[in-house]
Amino acid sequence: MLKDVTTALPNLPTGRFIPYIQIHEFEALLFSSSQALASALPGSPEVEIRKILSQVNHPEEINAGEATHPAERIEKLLPGYKKAKTIESIRIARIVGIQEMVTACPHFADWAGKLLDSVNI
Repeated sequence: MLKDVTTALPNLPTGRFIPYIQIHEFEALLFSSSQALASALPGSPEVEIRKILSQVNHPEEINAGEATHPAERIEKLLPGYKKAKTIESIRIARIVGIQEMVTACPHFADWAGKLLDSVNI
């Protein structure tokens, strides 16, 4: 993607376009901390969340099909999630925190690191 964009836009300043494609869906990042995600959901279902995480190497790999993608799994733990996704996902992401996401999700961490490097932080 980076090669295609920089070829199509040769005057684009170097480092201004840092592509990122989420491996599956945004909700995978919400599984970065089982404790934080559980605290954001009714009934504090940390055991169920840990079971989901035990099936993958890291949260970005959660997605074994139509009934097991991250948003569907959260829907099972928080009925109505999909209808209120735009509000609930932000609320949960704030509880989980970006540092947990960076720590648990290597693909996301790589991209976040490139962003930080681009602004010299």
